[in-house]
Amino acid sequence: MPTRYWWVLTVIAPVKQVIEKCEALGIKPANQLLVVHVATQTLQHYRDGALVRAYAISTSLRPPSSAKGSLGTPLGLHAIAEKIGHGQPPGMVFQARVSTGRHFSEFGSEERIGTPQSAGCVVMRNLDVVELFEEIRTGDQVWIAE
Repeated sequence: MPTRYWWVLTVIAPVKQVIEKCEALGIKPANQLLVVHVATQTLQHYRDGALVRAYAISTSLRPPSSAKGSLGTPLGLHAIAEKIGHGQPPGMVFQARVSTGRHFSEFGSEERIGTPQSAGCVVMRNLDVVELFEEIRTGDQVWIAE
């Protein structure tokens, strides 16, 4: 298969998978979708089926898992239930959804983005999170795939 066709299929496939999953579950697909690829450590932001931007991320150091306490990144379809951190400076650290008053720079750097390193969450660079925060809404969907 020529490279250009492979790229088109790679971009379209996650959106199609989510639409099919939503139909199977009887829910309406959101017009915005975040697709997390654990294998490539990337997150793609789609709007109305078109790729808006891709980001380097980090997922769990452990294998993907939805089991409680596994510390694995949970695969499948999710929805953004809440946006936390509006009005906070970039790099603010939150614990249990509450600002700690401490800045990320006190804990380390972003050098390892692109490699598995988290305790289950999807980690992004600070400025990427700020940019994406402004674009997404509650109810937008997230598809996490291996």
